[in-house]
Amino acid sequence: MTVSANRAVNGTVEADRTPWALLFPMNTVTPITAIHLGIEYRGEVARAARWSAGLGQAPGSGAHFKIVLLQDRSKLGLPKIAERNIAVCIPSSRPGRHAHRIIGEITAAKQAAYLTRRDVDAAAINSALRERQDDLESQLVTEESARFSKGDICVQSGPGPDTGTVYCGGDPMEWMENLAGWLLAHCYPSLPVNTHTLARPVCEDNIPELFASCFSQPGAGDGLLPDFGPAMGLSSRESGGSYDPSDCPVFPLIREKLGGGTANFGGLHHYLAHEIGLTSELASLYLILFVHHERPEHQIQLVDRAALFMAD
Repeated sequence: MTVSANRAVNGTVEADRTPWALLFPMNTVTPITAIHLGIEYRGEVARAARWSAGLGQAPGSGAHFKIVLLQDRSKLGLPKIAERNIAVCIPSSRPGRHAHRIIGEITAAKQAAYLTRRDVDAAAINSALRERQDDLESQLVTEESARFSKGDICVQSGPGPDTGTVYCGGDPMEWMENLAGWLLAHCYPSLPVNTHTLARPVCEDNIPELFASCFSQPGAGDGLLPDFGPAMGLSSRESGGSYDPSDCPVFPLIREKLGGGTANFGGLHHYLAHEIGLTSELASLYLILFVHHERPEHQIQLVDRAALFMAD
């Protein structure tokens, strides 16, 4: 992992030379994904120097979780989290002298590599410098792991995960995947579908192909419905892999929510996607298939200026 440039402001180091630098730039929302019970969920990581109220806002459209990484610990205490799908990672302290020394040595190694690039033995020298830089960056990861594992992970209610199980290993991206997995399990401990039995997860890109497979349309993925259908309630072993949602476990949830009357499509979609725990794409798929399958027939009434888009 390379390290970005440093700058000092008002005598304090505002640098982004931590292991997070390239993965999650400061003051930026970075999209990530995580697998939970056989479904791939979209989420985001927001990184900032310190806590502000805006960081506690709900994730963006289509995101099911949000992780906030703070570089410094506030003197005002731990933040209050308003949403159940948000986790805030707070280190125990600011980077210590040892971390700053490592950063200085990394900078010196990079500068030395630049200055020796035309030397006759440049390849050998740069190889040695690269090894030294890799070792220093590994040390910096260890420093950050210790700093955060001794800190706190704040969630809306109840205790957060054990920090030791989150910041394990030497890969900061793996740390975020560990936390995302815990957060999704905390929000959605169970799902109405059996996707956890699948050999591969259901991803966003699978949904248009799966829809096409249900109706034997062009663009249908080969084997997608036989592979995913039984676990999702869209086919059965007896149907030979063809579309058959007669035992779909999501349809009764929609039927109960409708209560025999009309309902707002957006409200139904939010219910399936964020209360039940399906992704936004899966919620759309099940709602459209429900309208097609249900008897007596249902309809989707479009509001003024509404537009239809192709499935892809």
